[in-house]
Amino acid sequence: MQVIYATGQPGHREFAVAEQRRAVPAGVIVFAICDGDRVEPQVDERLFASISEEEYDHYMALLRDVVEREKQRLRDPNAATKVRRFLNWI
Repeated sequence: MQVIYATGQPGHREFAVAEQRRAVPAGVIVFAICDGDRVEPQVDERLFASISEEEYDHYMALLRDVVEREKQRLRDPNAATKVRRFLNWI
């Protein structure tokens, strides 16, 4: 599981990715949760309207990267990945 979140104010947001929900700092805006082949956007219409074009482009590039990493993680059958998935599920 990977969580895309942002800190800062509109026009000056910094996007980041956390490997688990519990690793997301308090007070940030969660934009998407990616788990395996599933992406759950967390952006409502008001938030979407408040982001700049540059922020949107950065978010979409980050989202594509996270989705690709999650797909790769699903294809990787090693034991450490399975344990990590199970622990994230808990």
